[in-house]
Amino acid sequence: MKFDILNFIVILVLSILLSCKLSNYLADFKSVKNCSRLDIVFLLIFFILLFIPMSHIKKDNVSKAENRKLAVYKPFIKDGKINYNFGKDFDKWFNDRFNLRGEVIKAYNFVKYTSAINYYETPRAFINKKTNWCFRLDKYAQEVLKNGIKKEQIILAAENLSKYNDFCNKNNIKLYILITPSKEFLYKGNTYPILIKDKDNYKGFVDYIKENTDIKIVYPFDEIQKQAKNEFMFFKTDHHWTDYAAWFGYLELAEEIKKDFHSYKPMSLDEFRLVKNKYVYVINTLDKKYLGQTLLSDLGLKDKKVLDEDYIYLEHKDDKNLETTIKKIRTTRIYNYKNSSNNLSVFLIGNSMTENLSHFLPYNFKRMYKRRINDGHVKYEDEMKMKRYEKEILDFKPDILILNFDARYFKPILNMYPKEEK
Repeated sequence: MKFDILNFIVILVLSILLSCKLSNYLADFKSVKNCSRLDIVFLLIFFILLFIPMSHIKKDNVSKAENRKLAVYKPFIKDGKINYNFGKDFDKWFNDRFNLRGEVIKAYNFVKYTSAINYYETPRAFINKKTNWCFRLDKYAQEVLKNGIKKEQIILAAENLSKYNDFCNKNNIKLYILITPSKEFLYKGNTYPILIKDKDNYKGFVDYIKENTDIKIVYPFDEIQKQAKNEFMFFKTDHHWTDYAAWFGYLELAEEIKKDFHSYKPMSLDEFRLVKNKYVYVINTLDKKYLGQTLLSDLGLKDKKVLDEDYIYLEHKDDKNLETTIKKIRTTRIYNYKNSSNNLSVFLIGNSMTENLSHFLPYNFKRMYKRRINDGHVKYEDEMKMKRYEKEILDFKPDILILNFDARYFKPILNMYPKEEK
């Protein structure tokens, strides 16, 4: 961090005054206060310990463990003006960056987790300690889960999706929307103390789209709920659906695609190796490393191993003939499959639910472009502002566009086409 000269002088003067005051106090401590040398040693150790937090100030701007931006340093004097909130600003900055802060947070989380009996929660997530089921508590998800979706919001969302459908039709692209069911509704019996409305909010939204528009929308809740009786459809320690759940979503999607593209042939499970693994694999890395467990991270339990279940992963038997290219950022990729049964190209766009879907979907098309919109570069409310992606889509020239997001994801849909753009 760079201090300007005025701030350096202020801190230097304060340090000198504090040192002089402390030296005089210690000099008089024995004679005036009549205290023993042991008391003097204790006092010295106490003051030394006070300086440990400031001995190393971290320069990170983001805390991955807390999933948030850290406070920015605001100087006492800037551009010739005095910052009258310097005390509060400095306190926030120091609290976010003092030495050993990570260890203090870990110790605090450990004590809090250990003392919890049935469940442990943070502002972002909670875990049922008896079953190890974890769920998100972020405010955007809770708006949908607790309050439901209002009729006027459904109408606005339908208008925005219809406008997007018009854009696709105008450019000879067939749009399909795939909604990933929410983990909270699917595993409702494990969600205490989350309060969830009895009715699945997204079902009404999907029904409205089907009845009032010509958009092809797929919501595979019933089939995935049926399959959940035998296999895990969501990871217990992560908020994403598994490969196996995404497969059943794909099957319903494929039935819709078949109606419009007669040469299109859906894949079969026989084309894949079904592999069971305890790892949570949600980020589509080229080196096939198993990552994830986002909810443990939100709980501050990132180092805790809660890998007590086996999840099904799909590995294509012809994966050597799939070429993958990273474009610009890690979450944007282009796939080319040499042995495709068709010449169709598809543009897959959506939030992080697209990750597990893209473990097998590229093998069903000649070319596939995956564009993940929640990559940390834009605000949550702006993730689906579709004007920002139009050029990418048109440059790729897809036959099919698949929009995939989960059934807690609603506010960004309301902001697809802001008023100023209309």
